[in-house]
Amino acid sequence: MYRYSDLPVELIYEILSHLGITSIKSLSLTSSTFHTICFPLLFFSLRLSRRKCTFLSDFRRRAPTPCFSIIRMKGLKKNISTGLLPWCATAHTMKIERGTTSNTLLLPSLTFLKDLKLSSLKFRTVADFYKLLSNLPPTLKKLILHGIIFRNRSYSSYTTVSRGVELEHLETDTSMDLFLLLQDQCPISLKSLRVAGIRQCNPLHLEDLFEITPHLIDLRLFFTLPSQLPDSLPLIRLKSLTVNFEPKLADTVNRLLSTPPDILSTLETLTVTDLLSRPKFRNLKSLILESTALDSWESLETSLLEFRELARTFQRRLEELGTNIDVTGNWS
Repeated sequence: MYRYSDLPVELIYEILSHLGITSIKSLSLTSSTFHTICFPLLFFSLRLSRRKCTFLSDFRRRAPTPCFSIIRMKGLKKNISTGLLPWCATAHTMKIERGTTSNTLLLPSLTFLKDLKLSSLKFRTVADFYKLLSNLPPTLKKLILHGIIFRNRSYSSYTTVSRGVELEHLETDTSMDLFLLLQDQCPISLKSLRVAGIRQCNPLHLEDLFEITPHLIDLRLFFTLPSQLPDSLPLIRLKSLTVNFEPKLADTVNRLLSTPPDILSTLETLTVTDLLSRPKFRNLKSLILESTALDSWESLETSLLEFRELARTFQRRLEELGTNIDVTGNWS
């Protein structure tokens, strides 16, 4: 009798790709062969935290299988990088939040890594941080930095030899996060950057970013203070722009989006947290209008009616200019 377990593994994986997790789990219990084959499909993502970090001890009697594609670590005080590496050698997404920086030691060995997030980590020196970046695999395309800090901010002990990583997507949460990536010592290149999400930045750093990213087409900015706004935005090459700001900055942001006034923007999608005073961007294909400002819950109904009327007015102005785009109004 012909057994399914005798089929080529590639064919079995093709069959399994059409099954749900419940069916695969049931199949894994039928034999040791199917258990081995199904195991990587059942364990795709691994989440480790200070309170739940028993994976290695729970599976200590099983030979490691490189099955995890997504790894999340949060608040780990113990270095488990050596024991974890055989399980995540094919991981493409890694997120490390708080805890010891020792677990970043496994990152250079992740030869399939594409997406990395480092959040609230404290490195000994900036040189240690740059050393980590210099050893990241060249497959990395997306980097998110949230609140990187140091015990000692000395830069003098590190010299960059080459830049191996060409980022395409960058997100930063603090002014320091962006500042670190703009330094000459930084071993990561931003010249291929296409998407950037920047919070709480120094406007000079933002302008430096614009100068070294000729391929940037998707920009997402978050402003809370007037001092964070740059003098201008690269509107002549962006395709998508998202600007989130405090209501008190509405006039300032409006002027920023209108500078320079004599150049037609290349934007196709614009998302703002308040209505612009007049249509300017005639290349837009879609426009998302958002409003979050609200003085009190009692004024909710009145404010909502006013917002809808403003959205309709904006739509009419666009139609008068002969512009036909998709306008969406979001209220929260």
